Amino acid sequence: MPTETSSTSPAWDPSSRTPSHDPAYSMPSTSVVSRHSISQVDQPAAGSSQPQIQHLFLNPLLVGKKLNAIVNGGEHKQKSLEVSISVLQERILMDHTKYGTSYRLQPEWVTPKHPSPTHDNGLLIVIKGDHCSKYVRRIHHRHNDAGCTIVLAVTQRVEKAADTITDERLELAPEYLCTVSETKAEKDLNKELMKSLRMSYRSSTLR
Repeated sequence: MPTETSSTSPAWDPSSRTPSHDPAYSMPSTSVVSRHSISQVDQPAAGSSQPQIQHLFLNPLLVGKKLNAIVNGGEHKQKSLEVSISVLQERILMDHTKYGTSYRLQPEWVTPKHPSPTHDNGLLIVIKGDHCSKYVRRIHHRHNDAGCTIVLAVTQRVEKAADTITDERLELAPEYLCTVSETKAEKDLNKELMKSLRMSYRSSTLR
């Protein structure tokens, strides 16, 4: 069974339109960060016996994003941290900022913090597949033989205002998603954002 699908429920009118991002959360220019950047990070040196590192966070589409992860390495022992994805001299890097100082994280230390299909109602981001880098919020979940998928609304982040819900709906397995930290002010602004949409979905599934 596919792990990444679009919703086909008659309750929705999914749109294939990809929302434009707010300038405050814009992606870096592809002339600066290209697909080639990933190979420079992931590929071992010539003649090296080291296996190729393939980490979901080392994706040009995620540069400039901050994602939640469990970090186990260096001074961190299964620590929940916010990880920043950046680019330096065409190399994609993962860092954690503590007291204003940025610390480099090794890819093998970092495990994405995937959401619970039934509990996580906060901000999420897609970290792989065709919809990578889109911000989403949970509407509901759906059980199937392969496990549980999450029904999602694609959102646009708006600085100092509530997020905007787009017409685009997705249905993804938890491993396609990562949780994103929000400040108290952001949580307050978006507290009621999904309420009516979730109620409409629940009502439609009971018909």
